[in-house]
Amino acid sequence: MKIHICFKYYLEIPPTPLHPYTQHEVLSQGSLKELETHLLLSIRVELASSQTINPVLNQCESVGKLLLLLIRALENKK
Repeated sequence: MKIHICFKYYLEIPPTPLHPYTQHEVLSQGSLKELETHLLLSIRVELASSQTINPVLNQCESVGKLLLLLIRALENKK
């Protein structure tokens, strides 16, 4: 049985009492990493040029930082 990568990542997170919204943010992080993987693979198999993909990867990095800041802020609230 195949498990979606981000869902598998979500399942491997140690069970800790998290703010309910934080669980969704952690899942979003897994989805973001999956997107980054697909983008890198598209360069590797020459479906897209690095000129096209690099700006998107930079945006992914920015979104990842924002997600991390949001998760930390929510964890500090509990």
